[in-house]
Amino acid sequence: MITGRYGLSQCATESDHQRSFAKIMADLKERGWVRSAINQLKVWALAEDLAMILADVTRHEADGSILEWVRACYTVRRDTKGWKIAMSEVKPPFLGPGDLTR
Repeated sequence: MITGRYGLSQCATESDHQRSFAKIMADLKERGWVRSAINQLKVWALAEDLAMILADVTRHEADGSILEWVRACYTVRRDTKGWKIAMSEVKPPFLGPGDLTR
C-alpha cells in the first residue's frame, strides 16, 4: 500500500498480509462499516502480466447511511507465485489515472 501521508507499507509474507488486512478490517468495523459497494471500476491492461485498476467504492454503515466514498488505484502484476498488488488511495480533489469524474 502506498499513501501520500505514510509512504510505502509492504507485506513480506502471507501472514504479514493477513495481519495487515485484519487490522484494516477491524479499524473499518470500529468506525461503523458493514459493507461496501463498487460504484465504478475501470481496468487498463498494460501487458500480459500487468494491469492498472481504478475503483470507486462507497462504504456503508448498518443503517444504510454512507460512511465514506473512496477512490483507489491498484497496480497488479502476475509472477510465477501469483498476483502481486499495490494499492493507493486517490484523495480528492485529485482524479487519478484517466481523469475519470467521481
